[in-house]
Amino acid sequence: MACQEKDLESLKVLQVELWPLLTPEQNHLLHLVLQEVLTPSGRGV
Repeated sequence: MACQEKDLESLKVLQVELWPLLTPEQNHLLHLVLQEVLTPSGRGV
C-alpha cells in the first residue's frame, strides 16, 4: 500500500520492520527495490 501511494517515509519504516524477518538475500532485494523507488535509475534494476 505504501508503495502504491509513494509514501517514502512509510516505505522506509516498512523496510526496518521487515529487516529481522527476512533472509539476507531477501533484505538485499528489498533494498534494491526501495532504492529504485526512491531514486529511479531508469535502468529498471
